[in-house]
Amino acid sequence: MLGILLGFLFAHTALAQPLTLERCKQMARDNYPAVRQYDLIGQSARLTLENATKAWLPDVSVSGIGVGMTDVLKASPLGEMKNGVYGASVSVRQTVYDGGQIGAQRQLAQAQADVDRRTLDVQMDEVDERVEQLFFGVLLLDEQRAEVQLLQEQLALSEQSVRSWVQHGLASESDLDLVAVQQLEAEQQLLRIAALRRTYADMLGYFIGRSPLTVSEGEDLQLQRPTAEAESRFAPRLAETSSTLSLFSAQESLLDVQRKSLNSRLRPTVGLFLTGAYHNRLMPIVRQSNLMAGVSVSWKFGALYTRKNDLALLAHRREQIGWQREAFLFNNGLQQREAYGEIANLRQQMRLDDQRVALQENILEKTRLKVEKGTETVNELLRQTLSVSKARQQRSAHTMLLLQATCRLHLIQEK
Repeated sequence: MLGILLGFLFAHTALAQPLTLERCKQMARDNYPAVRQYDLIGQSARLTLENATKAWLPDVSVSGIGVGMTDVLKASPLGEMKNGVYGASVSVRQTVYDGGQIGAQRQLAQAQADVDRRTLDVQMDEVDERVEQLFFGVLLLDEQRAEVQLLQEQLALSEQSVRSWVQHGLASESDLDLVAVQQLEAEQQLLRIAALRRTYADMLGYFIGRSPLTVSEGEDLQLQRPTAEAESRFAPRLAETSSTLSLFSAQESLLDVQRKSLNSRLRPTVGLFLTGAYHNRLMPIVRQSNLMAGVSVSWKFGALYTRKNDLALLAHRREQIGWQREAFLFNNGLQQREAYGEIANLRQQMRLDDQRVALQENILEKTRLKVEKGTETVNELLRQTLSVSKARQQRSAHTMLLLQATCRLHLIQEK
């Protein structure tokens, strides 16, 4: 029981801590079904390498024979030949030189495993992008919720002021109804935000293997806002660890190994052999058992017939990889330019947002003074209150969108 209670306590403590974006990405990678292919790729490569290495072990074969014959010689100076013969043989062959074919098989297995891993890395980048979208979706809704809650506080203060003005004859009961209507609309907005946040949080939790994303009933798990810095000057670049560029390099390395494999098929193979045989005496002068040993050389020229086409196929594949790399660099540069353009636009919007919020707050304060003097209506006060809230919400949204655009630019540069 103590162990179970401690387990629940540690689990609650871990959930209560805000999740970072990088932590969510790592959890999503660990939870994504395709990630299990990494282990399968490694196991397949290991088994293939072991099989290739075992090709150097001696090749042992056992054979038997039984033959019946008619019309054999009945009279011979060497003795009478029998009508039937049976026997068995054991052969051991050891490869001494294989022309590099076994080594090529090992290199092919390693190169193919590297290509498979790089391909999976590219798929994981798509998972990172999906997680990032959901992560910032939750953060943006949190910002909107905070601004609406601030609006509720301002409406509550306005309600107190209107009640005081009603007592002094500066406002009417209908003005209180106007405030109540705005309070209900703010409450409805909070409900919409909460429902949408639950949806985003549930999707994010499904990705990272923790769904729903709640600590307990009514207590949402918090996400930590990233601290990425916006790019001050645009310069298209790609990280050295770019998954897609690494995939292209791995594919080219595989082509190099395939070229070496083609060359190894043109070389001869040399081996040692030892054969022991036993049979019934076919003739009196033939021994029942014997041993043979020697050197064997095999040189096959069939690979020459298809070599020209094989090399052409490799060249075409290399050319395709080159075009794919150029297309990726072009599209990636275009995406980087788009992301930086969005960053530059959001920076300008935020500078205007600060000015707009300051002006709206000044207008709201002046409107409040006019209402107290009886020269302005409560309806105008509420309108200005909503304008301030709208300006603040827009500023918060632009702040979060700028952070998201910056993280997206970094993600594009690491693809």
